[in-house]
Amino acid sequence: MNTDKDLVYRLLRLIPVSELKLLVADSKGKNQLELIQEMQVSHSLDEVKKELVKQYGYLKQHVYTYKVSKAIKSDLIKKILEEHFINVGQKHFFFRKCTFTVKGIYEGSAKGKISNKLEVINIEFIQPCMVNIENGYLIVCFTILEKSINSYIPDYRIFETTIDFKEEDVLKDLESKLNGSISKADLNKGIKFLWERDIIDSKYVTYKKTSSLSREIMDEELTYKETYPTDYKEVIKAPLQKTTFRIKKNSSMFCDFVTIPSEGVVSFNKFPENLNQIENVISEIIKKN
Repeated sequence: MNTDKDLVYRLLRLIPVSELKLLVADSKGKNQLELIQEMQVSHSLDEVKKELVKQYGYLKQHVYTYKVSKAIKSDLIKKILEEHFINVGQKHFFFRKCTFTVKGIYEGSAKGKISNKLEVINIEFIQPCMVNIENGYLIVCFTILEKSINSYIPDYRIFETTIDFKEEDVLKDLESKLNGSISKADLNKGIKFLWERDIIDSKYVTYKKTSSLSREIMDEELTYKETYPTDYKEVIKAPLQKTTFRIKKNSSMFCDFVTIPSEGVVSFNKFPENLNQIENVISEIIKKN
């Protein structure tokens, strides 16, 4: 259930199939499972971790940004996180092990397996993460793990799932131990710069009014500024809350994202089309912030 081979399998599922095919010599006609099984044979856990570092830009990510007010040494961050880093230039990659505890009933047909009995199952995952300091910002990235545990234990009817590690726990620890050196970034200015220049437009916008929050959810392929240019002029003046943006220009350079600008959070819930799109979005936002 939690052998190195199992952990390799779960790590490789984080990579889009299009990229997995490039990692396997004879990939023609093979599906995701077949590609992963071939790599399980040829790659150790450490080798797969190194491959994930190379592929990191292709992974779905939650990105948290902080404004840095005092110089921070990477050794201090390493000490706080208590992790072994793989350093690539200014980027520091680390892998956190987390455990999902699942309560469920086995409903399969394996011989000797007891059905209809509540079991507690621990499923371990390794979450690739990255820390970077760029242009006065501390950037902390977490790969988005799959939400559905059912796909890993399909013969179980699941009643409850808990996890022993949450991104918020790591962030709170960083914020506490770097108190006075970092503060949550407000990305409104950088994001609005991109919106003003029609590089992005919103599918779902939430913004702060004087005494309330207002939301607009666009139909089908419509986007907010393009559809309501007059209303947009008022919205752009307000602090943005959770908002979904689509790329309107330079689509090869950038990718769609969801953001809570006032909290410094940007999420990429879909696989980007190329390796640098997520990094380009973050860099462009903080450069214009």
